[in-house]
Amino acid sequence: MIPAKDRAKLNIYYGYCFEYHSIIFVVESKSFPHFLFYMLRLLINLDRSPDRYESMIKKLACLGLDAERISAVEGKKLSYQERQKILITKGLKRRILCPRDLSLGEIGCFLSHRLCWERLCDSNHNFALVLEDDIQFSERARYYLSSEDWIPKEINLIQLCSTRPSQRKKARVGKTYILHNGDKLLHPYFPVFWGTLGYIISKKAAAQALEMSQRIYAPVDEFLFNPLSDFSKKIDSYRINPSVITTDEENLFKTTIADATQYRKKMPLRLRALGSICKKFHYLKIYRKSTEETMYFS
Repeated sequence: MIPAKDRAKLNIYYGYCFEYHSIIFVVESKSFPHFLFYMLRLLINLDRSPDRYESMIKKLACLGLDAERISAVEGKKLSYQERQKILITKGLKRRILCPRDLSLGEIGCFLSHRLCWERLCDSNHNFALVLEDDIQFSERARYYLSSEDWIPKEINLIQLCSTRPSQRKKARVGKTYILHNGDKLLHPYFPVFWGTLGYIISKKAAAQALEMSQRIYAPVDEFLFNPLSDFSKKIDSYRINPSVITTDEENLFKTTIADATQYRKKMPLRLRALGSICKKFHYLKIYRKSTEETMYFS
């Protein structure tokens, strides 16, 4: 193994130096293949859905990519005691952000994403691509999913998905990055686009997410992307536009990881109304400093 100081010298003289299975490769920067510095790719999949896993592997293979499988947590298999250990059931902030009880599927989905964040923090990678198993890719997706070279250094969380492939929706956005190919990274204010079908997260953001989600009170997408969440006040999220990941129209409401058909108890009407008022007040406050963009999948 080459000492770090000697490896640094090689980086200066040759452009890049990396190690694979204790073999040191040194190549000139002009001819360096970007795919060698790939990001960690993680695919969340329930053990009882091997068909979805096989389908996703085939879709990724068409892009020349692969992914490491993360066995999803099945919420309905958690005991009452296990659920109570991780759920926050009281508090005004919890009632405002999510004025209802989480379904068993949503609890399992959140815990599955926590497994992905833990995997990233335990790895040598700087970023991870996290995918759910009910999605389809744009033809443009490979560029964004294969390497982290394109990500601006100050960005830690990027949402890659849209809910429907045919949907075009106007949104108010804040800070914008224009990428070299003309695509944009937008910081959305409202409406907030839910969904964790596919996103890229840095090790810094993953560590922050793990620290702040030891107990939960909202679905994982609201935790990550809702401007009102405590996590969003620490880590800004961005969305790529046009998006490169979406779901099949026929599977839009058929997710197995976070089954929305399971029973969810709503909060009293007055508390839901209070949450709605607080959200509208927040959106009104930021409206003047935002601009309008049309979000779509391509």
